[in-house]
Order: sequence, then structure tokens, then C-alpha cells
Amino acid sequence: MARGLGPSTTIPHIFHPKPVAPTTFTRHPFIMTHPSVLILGAGCFGLSTAYELLQRGYQNVTIIDRANELPAPDAASTDLNKIVRSAYRNGAYTRLAQESIRQWKTGDWDNAYHESGVLVCGGADGTAYSKAAHENDLAAGCRVELLPNVSDIKRCFPAEVALGEIADAKDESSGLARNWAYFNKDGGWVAATVGMKALLSRARTYEGRGLTILTGRRVTGLGLDQQGRAVGVKVTTNGNEEVLSADVVVLATGAWSSSLFPDEPFGLAKLMRATGHTSLTVQLTPEEYELYKNVPTLFDKETDLYTMPPTPSGLLKWGLHHKGAVSAHSVSTPRTGLSKDNTSPLDSTARIGVDGAGASCAVPKRMLKPMRDAMRKLYPDIADRDFASSRICWYADTIDEDWIIDYHPDHPRLLLATGGSGHGFKFLPVLGRVIADRLENKLDIESRELFSFTRARSGEHVERFGESFEIAEDELTSSVDLRAK
Repeated sequence: MARGLGPSTTIPHIFHPKPVAPTTFTRHPFIMTHPSVLILGAGCFGLSTAYELLQRGYQNVTIIDRANELPAPDAASTDLNKIVRSAYRNGAYTRLAQESIRQWKTGDWDNAYHESGVLVCGGADGTAYSKAAHENDLAAGCRVELLPNVSDIKRCFPAEVALGEIADAKDESSGLARNWAYFNKDGGWVAATVGMKALLSRARTYEGRGLTILTGRRVTGLGLDQQGRAVGVKVTTNGNEEVLSADVVVLATGAWSSSLFPDEPFGLAKLMRATGHTSLTVQLTPEEYELYKNVPTLFDKETDLYTMPPTPSGLLKWGLHHKGAVSAHSVSTPRTGLSKDNTSPLDSTARIGVDGAGASCAVPKRMLKPMRDAMRKLYPDIADRDFASSRICWYADTIDEDWIIDYHPDHPRLLLATGGSGHGFKFLPVLGRVIADRLENKLDIESRELFSFTRARSGEHVERFGESFEIAEDELTSSVDLRAK
């Protein structure tokens, strides 16, 4: 669902469920072949689910979203680009990512996918991750090459590109003890907004013959039956409240999820929260674009830097794999746009520039220096210049970074499809299949356990560095802060 600075009031405590049972999967009670389905949120989880259900012959699918236009301009999935990698500790994600990559390569996505290859570097603290990811990529049949020496890493880049300290991160004599690096040809990046528009266009072909899309609707709570179980949702449109009901309600509200449903007995808010993650871009000249267009996508555990080749318009984007920021506001996903038309960078009407032409998003000032420093270690020639654009993407972070795709134990008609944790978009072509399989109780047991609402959870953001921090308006950047010093 689109993200924005919503009302300061919280949702009333309307839930009175029984305690969660941790050992059983919830099964949908309906026997009907194609139940009516109401999907909250038109981001990558919600839209992909709707399209998959329509492909399966469902005749009554409704999507609602708080945005007035789709794809929502401020959604995390409406972005310049996203990394497409299969480098995971958990082989289930690796296999699913490779399935998704095969779909990205088809003609259904308006050439959104770019196969630059992915360079995975493990640092002193990231070697275990890189080794496990390498083994899983090999097992999945990926085209991978181990890079035991600095000279091997350098070969992944055009010879004319000046590299910084990353090329010296490994001592030639220490072998793989400090840094395990490998290159996977089966991966790269995707133009995220292009991909979302392609999926939306295909979904809209079902409007009037199975699909209804309702925009500008703000969810205010669940519609409950006499037993206190969810049978629909309460929505407000232009100040008018109504209850929309369906046989199955799919909650795909992304980073809004924990603030929309904060009640402790409901159980979602203690499993996930919204965290904001900064990305920056620099504008390359046409000559620089020709120089950098063939660099690999990079995922570096030594610096926690991730970056991709420049877009055709010459924007080169990067970020840090950080635990993220949390909002000081009662609603956990503020829009943080910044433009001449916005008196406040936390104005709920702010628009976020994602293509370099619009307004930049106000980001935490504290992130600028570490992000410049990280880029300087990779591409020193372009690190110290004005930022062309900046953005916060709000993730729906679970405790263990695994998704939640499961029926709520106390609401058997409510399917949760959320908790993307910053790594869901690459799976856009196959997410709908996974969620629809769970809706129909067809999902394989490994995936059901991985995405279970009641699964045992251990660890917290083990693949990210740093500590979460709270941001407030006076700690956000202005346009002056984005200029090179």
C-alpha cells in the first residue's frame, strides 16, 4: 500500500482473538474453487497476487490502495532500480530468485531487467554469508565464478574504471581467509517502476472481467463478524466510511502494516516494523556513462555497500545495507519529500523524485558521510560531487527478515502477505504464485514454514550493519546538504 504521513490517531483496539497457536498452520475454511478476494495494497505483494489469481480464473478480485494513482509514487516498489540477486544464506530464496530471474527475462516486463551480473564480496564479518550464498548459487545451477585474488575482482570491472580501496580489500597472500568473493552472471538489476507499470498494465486488462481497482481509499481497521473475526476492512473515502468484505482478505500493506494494525493481541506489530533506508544517486556525463555502463551490480559485505550500473539516463545509485531509520511519528511510514512546494519535508502531500527530474527526498543527514565514504572506496572519481537525487525507501522489516505469507491464526479469512524486509521486489514475477499457493493451501511445506506467522524467530537483521535510529524533521537533509562540500 502507498506510504504517507497518515493521521496521528491510532486504530481502536477492536481485536479480541485467542492466543496464537504456534504449532499448526491455519487452513482456509472455504471449499469454493474461486472465492472473492479483497487485496489491501497495490505494491509488489498485492498487485502480483491479484494478477496471479486472475490468471488462475478468479472472477471477483478487488485491490484497494490509499494512493490516487498507481503505481503509487511514494511506494518502495516505485523506484529507479532494484538489485536482482540470488545470493542468500537460505537456499529457498536462492531457488526462488532464480525462478524469478527466468521470468524477468521473458517479454512480459518491458525490458525492465538488465543482466549485469552480481559481484558478491564477503568482508571480515561477511565471509560466512558469502560462502553460503556461493554454495547455494552453485547448487541452483547459476553461472558463478570464484574470485580468489584481487586481480580476479578487478577483472569484473572495465579496465578504464578507477577503483578505490575495494580492490585492495584482500591481501593476495591471505587467500580466502578475509574475503570470499564470487561473480554470478545470472543476476543484475531491474528498473523497478518499469516493472511495476508492466505488471499493472497486464492486470488492468482484467478490469471489468474479474478485477476491480479502488484508489484513494484509506484503511481504518478490520470489519469483524459477531465472533470478532475479520471478514473485510473499514475504509474511508473523502471522509465517508464503508466496509468492504470478501471471502478472503489479503493484507499486503507493506511498511504500513504494523501501524495500521498496532493492537498487541493481533500480533503483527511485535513481529515487524517500518524502517527507512537511504539511497543516493549521482548524475554521470554521457562520457562517464559509457565508461561505467558495464560495471557489475555489487553487494559488498566489507563496506555494506550495494550499487548497480548507471541507468540509460546516467544516474548511478547506491545505498548501505543498514538496519535503517524509524520514524518519530505515530504512523511509522512518513513520506519524506522535499521540494519548493513543501514547507515541511514531512508534509504528507510531498512527492518523491525517483528519476532525477523530480524533487529529492529528504534523508537523514547522518547517512550522507558514510555513504560518500563507501562510494569513495569503490568509485573515487565520482564520489565527491553533488547528489542528483536522494530517497528513503520504507521497508516492512520482520525480526528475522523472512516474509510473512500466512493466514492469521485467529482470523481464518485474513491472509497476511507482508514483511518484504527490503528484499522482496526482485521476486515480483513469482511473488503472486507463492501468495496464491498459500491462499489455496497449495504452498510447499518448506515455504509454509519459512513464511509462517507463528514460526520461531531467532536473530535480528543478521545481514545488516549498524543500529536503527529515530529520525525527526530537523535531522533531515535540505537541498543544500546534497551538494558536494
